Amino acid sequence: MDKIILEVKCCTAITNFHLAQCLNYLRVSGNKLAILANFKSNSLEYERVVLEQKQTKKI
Repeated sequence: MDKIILEVKCCTAITNFHLAQCLNYLRVSGNKLAILANFKSNSLEYERVVLEQKQTKKI
């Protein structure tokens, strides 16, 4: 079964910090897709975040 992480924010704008946070959630959970949604702007602002294999790091 495919799963999606939905990260909901209420901030001025989506930043690289928020995108990095989503990527970390994806790495930890093992999922490949997240939606980052921001509800503070006049209209819904969202980003689709995909974890690619080359972004993963083995410890």
